Amino acid sequence: MSYRLALISTEEHCSYIKGILNGQTADCNIDYIYYHSFRELPDLYRQIEPNYDAFCTTGAFARETLIKSRTNQQKQIFTISEKSTEIYRELLTLINENRDTDLTRVMFDYSFCIPNMYFKSANRYLEKEIQHEKMHASILKNMTLDELLDTDETIITNAAAAWKQGQFDLVLCHFSTAYPKLREAEIPCKFIYPAPDNVTDTIMRIVDSLDMEQLNNNLPGIIYLSSPDINSSSADEITPESVNLQKCLLDFNRENTTGFLLKKTLQGFEIYTTQQVLERITEHFTVCQLRRYIESSLGINVHIGYGIGVNVMLARSHAIDACSMSSKSGRSHVITKDGSYIGPLGAQDVQEEGDPVSQKVLQIARATGLSISTLQRISSALELIGSREITTQELAGTLQVTVANTNRFLNALQQNGFAQIVGKKKSLMKGRPSRIYRLEL
Repeated sequence: MSYRLALISTEEHCSYIKGILNGQTADCNIDYIYYHSFRELPDLYRQIEPNYDAFCTTGAFARETLIKSRTNQQKQIFTISEKSTEIYRELLTLINENRDTDLTRVMFDYSFCIPNMYFKSANRYLEKEIQHEKMHASILKNMTLDELLDTDETIITNAAAAWKQGQFDLVLCHFSTAYPKLREAEIPCKFIYPAPDNVTDTIMRIVDSLDMEQLNNNLPGIIYLSSPDINSSSADEITPESVNLQKCLLDFNRENTTGFLLKKTLQGFEIYTTQQVLERITEHFTVCQLRRYIESSLGINVHIGYGIGVNVMLARSHAIDACSMSSKSGRSHVITKDGSYIGPLGAQDVQEEGDPVSQKVLQIARATGLSISTLQRISSALELIGSREITTQELAGTLQVTVANTNRFLNALQQNGFAQIVGKKKSLMKGRPSRIYRLEL
């Protein structure tokens, strides 16, 4: 299958990448989309978003700008990340060209837009072991959209002021939007281009990711739906309640073009479809439109579980387990192909109604730095075990995450007063007892 990819960068940078690829992208048709400043990115993306399967920028800052400015979260955005070897290559070239180069006076354009940056000069860079992906993740996490949109202009303003004061001799540029503006201002600068193998490897990774996404979209997806308001002695028995529910499901199917296949069960229905359809009707597993539709149409109580698997049997098993969670929590849940679960769906509806529990979750999220979805999953885990007290291992098993991740969650809660250690539990195997935490969510 051939995909449509939009590579978004400056004209000069796009020309460089086009020369590297030279049409050697049989599985990917690439269109090169130009922009001149970060301020153009949000509107540019909105205009082209419907036309492409994925997008690629030439820097982590541009990618983060697109992610934070868009409302549609469905399509993947990649970036050609810089590599340390590309920086070392440029520094080696500088030294070979001029043995007297003073690396303390060679600055990175980052240093003009990031406050308190821990390396500014090339000399400082060589003294540190810089891991760029971690550095970018840490910096970008704390930048607002407005700060990102002003990135290139901030670089130009601060670099011009520093150049006037004689603070440096040369700027090494990673931002393709800042580079031509620095040249226009007659500030000495050199651009660090991505290595050819970095470009080709990124395109191959994009194609592989889209192939995997396409495969996942076609995985079996099953909805297991039950209602205590349906009383049947067998799956074959037809009752007025089951007839009304079936009609409601067929109406939902017709209105949403889902291609549902229905199979009656004792207290409801099994619904056969694909992962792609499940993602669409749940808005990527954030809401349960089906529950809303049934409750508004029939006014009956329903338990809904969504299951995905590498085969129909596994998807059905996951859907049944998710439906069991739904019967306990009163909201819909999802179990993915790898056995991890998402839910409860539609928690934001409660927040809009000003539910005090939801307001507390928002308060906890702000205090601890944990995401609202993580806190909702922890809260659901407590509901499933029927207790506010839990060990790290029990929580890890329920959430289907590593013990290390669970320790991080619990430590953040404890440090901010939302969890306390109330005892210890002996392990069945050899080892230290597990701490028992009481959570206040």
